[in-house]
Amino acid sequence: MKSRNPVFENSLACLQHPLTLLSIAVLLLNDHILKVIAPSWLTGKISDFAGLFFFPFIVAAGLSLALAKFNLSRERIGQIAFGLVAVWFVLLKTSPLVNSLTAQLASLFISAPTRLILDPTDLVALVVMWLAWVFWQNQSSVVVSRKAYVSLVVGVVACLATSPAPLPFTDVVALTYRDGILYAKSSSTFYLVRSTNKGDIWEGVGYSNDDWKTIDAALSERKLPIQVCDPAILQICYRVDGTENILISNDGGKSWQTAWEIPSARREYVSRFSGIIATFDLLIVEEGDARYLFVALGRHGILRRQLPDGEWIQLGVDEAQPTPPYAPDILSAVSYTKNEFLIWLGVAFLALMVNQMAVWGRLTDARTIKSFIWQLSSRS
Repeated sequence: MKSRNPVFENSLACLQHPLTLLSIAVLLLNDHILKVIAPSWLTGKISDFAGLFFFPFIVAAGLSLALAKFNLSRERIGQIAFGLVAVWFVLLKTSPLVNSLTAQLASLFISAPTRLILDPTDLVALVVMWLAWVFWQNQSSVVVSRKAYVSLVVGVVACLATSPAPLPFTDVVALTYRDGILYAKSSSTFYLVRSTNKGDIWEGVGYSNDDWKTIDAALSERKLPIQVCDPAILQICYRVDGTENILISNDGGKSWQTAWEIPSARREYVSRFSGIIATFDLLIVEEGDARYLFVALGRHGILRRQLPDGEWIQLGVDEAQPTPPYAPDILSAVSYTKNEFLIWLGVAFLALMVNQMAVWGRLTDARTIKSFIWQLSSRS
């Protein structure tokens, strides 16, 4: 006769509770509908609260089967399960390594890219585990029904089938500025990103944003070539035309010179490392007494310059990251040029082998001649 597993039954009793069923439904609805049509900080928090309520029950069910031979009590299994979930969640939201490993593991199960947000503020959701613990301690007398097994399966699926990561924002092809916010558009995805600190930090723009369609339409209307003039010095104008060069005119557009370009000695390296640089858009932004020029560089992010004569600064936008023309240190230089280094090492090794073979051939020929002379002399 098959022996009972009271801890496993306690897990099932928790999973069949109406509040648990509601939390599973909320997680599925939030991850696959709300996050798609109206992504925001709230949808992220909803997933955390819903998932942390029922996930410890699933972990406890697994532990009760895996550790059955140790006859651990319901209390002890619960402590281990809740402790593991709490520690994992803290690391997931604070440790880039754990976050990346968890995302990769989830991607293996669902066969699709997964992104898990690294956000310490999500730790507030840990408070819901207290309510889950109360449930765990008060379900021992509940009769388990078949729906508990269905809830277990659906709960596991809900945890694994998280919403897939959106298409990555891999290039910047248009820029616009409204009400103190800089917006950027990509050709690789239909969502927008925005920055409130002149391009240093970017975040996604929710589709529920009232101005989303207007902003997207304004970005879509940007066509090359584009020319803008410094509002404080109208004779100074800037122009981009799809090439890598940013042009400047000091006479209101009558003549043009190059204001910025990749150093000619590094152009081949940059293009081979991450693709050819091209300009897609530019605009001038006024913030108080300061003026900033922004240029969209496609896969290489953006350029920023404080006018009239500030330094040109390359900035990344999500996955559109600049390729520095020079390595910041020797280790980075080795990493950037490892393929070149291996090729030249192979060429050097091949040249050494050819040289050694030639030397060996000459030595062999010399020994053959000496042997021949010695034989002739011995015969005579």
